[in-house]
Amino acid sequence: MILNKINNYKYIGSAITNRINVQFRNHLIHRTGSKSITYAVNKYGIENFEFYILEYFPGFVKKENLSTAHT
Repeated sequence: MILNKINNYKYIGSAITNRINVQFRNHLIHRTGSKSITYAVNKYGIENFEFYILEYFPGFVKKENLSTAHT
């Protein structure tokens, strides 16, 4: 989740485990991710955003185990 500390807007996404840092850099530093996040970072400044990992799945996430992951 990327949190805009100014207006509390939350941007929820997903990333492959070994690419979490790449996801962060793409969205907040290089601004090559979502257009809405790029616009918000340009408007409010990167210092007003926080990056959170909401849930971590060890190993591979497969279609078969998604339905049991939240029980």
